[in-house]
Amino acid sequence: MKRETKTTLTCVLVLFLTAPLVAQDLPPDVLADKYLVEAAGATERGDSHGALEALKKVADLEVEPPLMFSWLYGKVLVEHGDGVLAWRRGRSLLARFAVEAGRDSEHYIPALELIVAAESRMEAAARLARIRGRLPEILREVSGELARVEGGTFAMGCTPEQVDCAVDEGPVREVRVDSFEIGRYEVTQALWAAVMDGNPSAFGGCLRCPVDTVSWDDVQVFLQRLNAGGERYRLPSEAEWEYAARGGHLGRGHPYAGGADWSAVAWYYENSGNRTQPVGMKQANELGLHDMSGNVREWVQDCWHASYDGAPADGRAWEEGDCERRVMRGGSWYGKPSHVRSASRFWYTTHFRNNNQGFRIARSIGAQE
Repeated sequence: MKRETKTTLTCVLVLFLTAPLVAQDLPPDVLADKYLVEAAGATERGDSHGALEALKKVADLEVEPPLMFSWLYGKVLVEHGDGVLAWRRGRSLLARFAVEAGRDSEHYIPALELIVAAESRMEAAARLARIRGRLPEILREVSGELARVEGGTFAMGCTPEQVDCAVDEGPVREVRVDSFEIGRYEVTQALWAAVMDGNPSAFGGCLRCPVDTVSWDDVQVFLQRLNAGGERYRLPSEAEWEYAARGGHLGRGHPYAGGADWSAVAWYYENSGNRTQPVGMKQANELGLHDMSGNVREWVQDCWHASYDGAPADGRAWEEGDCERRVMRGGSWYGKPSHVRSASRFWYTTHFRNNNQGFRIARSIGAQE
């Protein structure tokens, strides 16, 4: 019996001595180092969630964490943190690291760069909050910036004044358009940010510039949110867009939206400075509409067709056919003069984004709603 008891105790002792050391057996300062090793490994693997979990364990320990903790935790919070509180804490940790580690540290300059990034993100968030607070006012401004387009009949496509036409601009046909409203300006970054909680524009930092880098699908989400209060904003049809660009019933037969001098009415590659410009700076057309010839290309509702054969003659959007591609109208900040003509047209797939893509809104009148 004694031999069996001794053998059992010996086995337990061997198992204890050879078992892996668990976290609870380590003192807090060693545990902190262990978790930092885990966090560093997770960061190298691109596992931000794993890094955050390991760093939170360090923060929960009742021990003064090593200086490397401030670098790692601050870096992960600034790069992957969700919101202002995370960015602010990350900035504070990185500031502590930079002060205590000094200029000789290999992470000194990267820490300063992350501090700048955190401050930039916090400022952008504060700016967005201010914009969000102005949303009711902005919506009133949107309604006030719509121009009424009286209905009428026009020749759509490659009419005689339209030079350098593409084959998809024909055949010319007569289209009847009912009265509607359309934005005097392209949708701006300010309006997009107020509605969508962000600004995707490649040329950001110019709230009065048109929003860019938005797909047709993105625009549909924007319209849903804009209309959440019962409004009926939408994209114009291709026929409505061209009718409005030509000046509607007041049109004088200009090749461009607002005149015969493209540089007076459009931002394009020779005068744009290689970027979008604030809306409304160029000469308006007969209806008081700006930038229809050039600033960003504008999405319309229609599916793409390579000609107008079979197109509706009543001004409605043509939503049969290849609807994975949608029509864009007007020129852009890098377009050629031939692209800023009122009849010029193009297409992109509905999910495609580029820094020359934007839009303007329209609204039906009366019974059409």
